[in-house]
Amino acid sequence: LYIILGVVISFCHNNTSRKTFTRLVNLLLRKKSKLNYENGMYYVSDNSGKFYFPNKRVVRMLIGIVEKSKNLFDSYCLDKITFLRNDKVIDCGANTGELYPYLKKVVPELEYLAFEPDQKVYNCLLKNVNDEKATLRSDALSNKSGMTKFYNATYGADSSLEYSGKKSYTKVKTIQLDDLELTNIKLLKMDAEGHELEVLQGALKTLSQIM
Repeated sequence: LYIILGVVISFCHNNTSRKTFTRLVNLLLRKKSKLNYENGMYYVSDNSGKFYFPNKRVVRMLIGIVEKSKNLFDSYCLDKITFLRNDKVIDCGANTGELYPYLKKVVPELEYLAFEPDQKVYNCLLKNVNDEKATLRSDALSNKSGMTKFYNATYGADSSLEYSGKKSYTKVKTIQLDDLELTNIKLLKMDAEGHELEVLQGALKTLSQIM
């Protein structure tokens, strides 16, 4: 039965889109979380609210928005860190902000600074993280400031400043983290798709401020 269901879901994933896709997934999976489509974005809704994606990767949130966020939190081994009220977290490569829902539960009055240069993904991030203590930026972190090519691979969440065979690109603004002169940082989380070394090179002063 599960094999048949998997084949049917795979067919729907590959051959339907938008509201047709969401209706079929909701019908077949019968989850408490519901999948929807509006204004060019997919979103999952449950008792914690809504969470938006630019594409069908949204199905990963059907287990529950906060539960999926906790899974990601644990996969980064962040459960080993003792967080305190008002801690400052920098999220480099925040994507749609999947880490945020559970992180916000763990850290009261969280000060959150997120970077996501993929514009389609950033638009979803803006909807997913709505807090006066959160700062969201579409700059790309690197070891120099300026404009450079950003290779688009939105569907697989693999967009990067590093060329990996994807010919499609846009131009994005890059900055060094040191330019922001940040202090009292609890966590710098990075997912820069191969550009992590350059991010660190541009953050040598900032690293000394991570407690």
